[in-house]
Amino acid sequence: MKPGPGSRMKSSKLHSFGRSFMSKRLTLIALVMLVVAFFCSYFVANYHRFLQSPLNPTQTIHIVFSPGSSVHHLVADLQKLGDMPHPRYFLFLAYIKGATSKLKTGEYQFDPGTTPSQLLDQMLAGKAIFHRFTIVEGWTFQQLITALNNVDFVKHQLKHVSPEQVLTNLGLPAQNPEGLFYPATYYFSAGVNDSDLLKWSYQLLEKKLQAAWKDRVTDLPYKTPYQALIAASLVEKETAVAKERPMIAGVIVRRLQVGIPLQIDASIIYGLGAHYTGKLTIEDLRKDTPYNTYTRRGLPPTPIGSPSFASISAALHPDHSQNLYFVAKGDGSHQFSEHLAEHNLAVQLYQLDQRYPIVKKRRSCQSLWYVSKTMRAFFCKLNDLSS
Repeated sequence: MKPGPGSRMKSSKLHSFGRSFMSKRLTLIALVMLVVAFFCSYFVANYHRFLQSPLNPTQTIHIVFSPGSSVHHLVADLQKLGDMPHPRYFLFLAYIKGATSKLKTGEYQFDPGTTPSQLLDQMLAGKAIFHRFTIVEGWTFQQLITALNNVDFVKHQLKHVSPEQVLTNLGLPAQNPEGLFYPATYYFSAGVNDSDLLKWSYQLLEKKLQAAWKDRVTDLPYKTPYQALIAASLVEKETAVAKERPMIAGVIVRRLQVGIPLQIDASIIYGLGAHYTGKLTIEDLRKDTPYNTYTRRGLPPTPIGSPSFASISAALHPDHSQNLYFVAKGDGSHQFSEHLAEHNLAVQLYQLDQRYPIVKKRRSCQSLWYVSKTMRAFFCKLNDLSS
């Protein structure tokens, strides 16, 4: 059956409606795409401008990025400083760079003209500002902790804490902190804990001491690395002359081997603590403390300071002489002797005569121990006549 005129009209209307609908749909799609293209162009242009524009063209930006902080905290800090006009662009850039969870903590300084991309690159590389703290060779623990408590940019957790509690806080098994921290310069970012600095120093000391212990010479009287550390602290305190370190270490070794008291003045001074007046007296030498190496044989119970690696090495590589004595010359160096008579002469020459010049002339003839008794009496008689 052929379609009637009515059917053909309906079909024509349907086709006309379909074409109209498709036309409107395509127009809408084109319009949407145009709008999207416009916004994309706008975004790209602004984003590109953002990448090229410095965060602050005239002033330095200073940021402390603390442990636990995120890129959102960074954006908030920059906004507070007025240096973040487009936070969403910055977050998008951080995401593109994979920096959302890889920024290094620390204190940062960004020069005027730094772009957002340069800022993130610097923080990804960890190019932060580093401060420094130096533990001086020979420092006692009290000197160390006093200096540490006065260091800026450090979170102080150990102030007003006893030495024993310091060790507990650090998780160290020792009972006395003296000598356990390696003298060196330590670099750190702002906000570091003082306990972390001490941990780094302790770990470095352990590393240095164990390496030296493995390389020690044979036949030493030290049973443990800690005993060697004690000896090294004595060497450190007794001389600042590099070539004398093995010589003093040798005297300590030989005295320990034959059982002679070490008679190290620095140890006595350490034991006196606040009672030391700046000059050792006979009473000081007689006052018995665990650190009096005149009244007690062997090593003191702990180090008396933080020894340098040179002193640690010297303690484990002493000289091969037969010297048992040494006395300060007054110029920072020492006179070493094998025999007591030589030592007594050196004491008179470098200490008694310098400290008490009035007795120098009276005692000069008595120092002639190497001549006969008759000849010594003769010289003394001449001395008396010339007085």
